[in-house]
Amino acid sequence: VAPGWNFFDRDYIAISQRAISKALEIDENQSMAWAVKSYLRHIDERGRDYGDSLAFLDRALEIDPKNTTAWLWRGLAKSELGYQEAATADLEQCLQIDPAYHNCRFHLGNTLAIRGERERAIESMAHLFKEGFPGIIPANVQLLLSANETLAAYAMAARIGNHEGFRLMEWISAMENPERDYTAAVAKAEAFLEKENRVGVREALMLAFGAYDRLQVNLHFPQTWMWHREYPAYRQSDEFKTYITNLNIPAYWREHGFPPACQPVGDEDFECD
Repeated sequence: VAPGWNFFDRDYIAISQRAISKALEIDENQSMAWAVKSYLRHIDERGRDYGDSLAFLDRALEIDPKNTTAWLWRGLAKSELGYQEAATADLEQCLQIDPAYHNCRFHLGNTLAIRGERERAIESMAHLFKEGFPGIIPANVQLLLSANETLAAYAMAARIGNHEGFRLMEWISAMENPERDYTAAVAKAEAFLEKENRVGVREALMLAFGAYDRLQVNLHFPQTWMWHREYPAYRQSDEFKTYITNLNIPAYWREHGFPPACQPVGDEDFECD
């Protein structure tokens, strides 16, 4: 039996960079090689390089317009930048090519939720549950609560699990009663998060508890959670500005245009709805 491994037990980024360089040296018309090259620029520890990342994905799709993963990754990058309409178009194109590509449907549902298309988002979730797709987006628990789909919200929350000393109903309570003080819950949640590191869980918990200073930039996964309609207070905070600045998002906006939800304030600042 082969031993297990994870994302971080060796320098997979350096290994991948060498492999991609060699692949493109042999044949510069390999679509997937350009897509992976884009991904490597997207997770650069110095911060996202959205310009190169999107340019490499454009090249991948120019070579192979049926590269569904390139459509998926480009849609995710655009959603992260706040361009939700363009992201939706890319993710829908992915599904047009391959309707069984569950990850495209998963992220399309997330983008639809961000855009406020609640019924279509819930329909996408239901389709994936029927197919047995295991992925969850914790932010959608709050979406389901706002749609009065209480049982579905509790069922989705339960898939994250509990931990001794921290019960997920404290999270549910924070979403339903945000005016209360959740200082004690934050400490319990931190202990829970030492064992639970799935994508989006920290963000969903700390946003509900109002503990914006506990959010951590994770370059290895899509950062689309911050655009959910359930989090307008966070987007008005200094922590939000710091977070997306560390991702190099405002620099991209100033060169390529701001998304509909944000606008520049003078030459250096910006604000988002």
